[in-house]
Amino acid sequence: MDKNADGLLDLQSELYPFLQANSGMDNFPTVPALGGARNAAGLADWENNGGVITVLPAYKGPILLLQGEADTQVPVQSARNTEAALTKAGNTDHTLKTYPGLGPTFYPAKGLDQPLCPPQNKVLQDLGDWLSQRFLKQ
Repeated sequence: MDKNADGLLDLQSELYPFLQANSGMDNFPTVPALGGARNAAGLADWENNGGVITVLPAYKGPILLLQGEADTQVPVQSARNTEAALTKAGNTDHTLKTYPGLGPTFYPAKGLDQPLCPPQNKVLQDLGDWLSQRFLKQ
C-alpha cells in the first residue's frame, strides 16, 4: 500500500486506491477529507434522520469503526447505531472498536476539553492489525 515507501499511508493516493482495487466494487464510496460521514456518497441520508445512519449501500466488504467513548462531538451510540445498520444491511465483516476515555482524535479527553493530539498507540495498533488481517493476507 505504501507506494512511495515513506512509512506513511496517504488516504487519497495510497489507501483509497488500494481499498478500491480490492473491494470488488466499480464505484467504491470514499469519505471526503472534510465533512465526514454526512458527505460520504451513498452512505447515508444523515441530515434527514437526525444523525442516525439508516440506509447503507450494498457494499459487503470489510468495514472498521473506531470510536472514542469520551467523544463529545460524535456520541459512541452513533457508532453502535452504525454497527447495527451494517448488520441489518447484511454486512457480515464489520468491526466496532471503542476506546474508553478517548475523544474524537483518540487522545485522552477531559470533559469538554477534547485536545487535538496524536492518537494513542493502541488505536494505531488496532488499525494496523485490522488492515493487515484483511488486506495483507498471504
